[in-house]
Amino acid sequence: ERVLQLRCATLAARSNGMAPLAVVDDDPTGTQTVHSVPVLAKWAVSDLAAVMPMDRPCFYVLANTRALPAKEAESRAEEIGRSLRAAAKQAGVGPLTAVV
Repeated sequence: ERVLQLRCATLAARSNGMAPLAVVDDDPTGTQTVHSVPVLAKWAVSDLAAVMPMDRPCFYVLANTRALPAKEAESRAEEIGRSLRAAAKQAGVGPLTAVV
């Protein structure tokens, strides 16, 4: 029920011109539970900006940090965060919400 409420709230926000929800997943198996959702294995600003204007409530970014040492995982998460902010600005959407 909570997931459905979140999805409905996200869809309503999208219809009001807000940015999609960015789900940053630490493990590749997480994306197996979704369908009809863009999944990016790279976080280049141009790639992220390309999916933001799509008519989708969310998209996944596969960070694959679960097996990394803590410092490396933290560095990657910060890099993805910077790319998400820059992509939202480039795509002209916002404010962006990310779930890690």
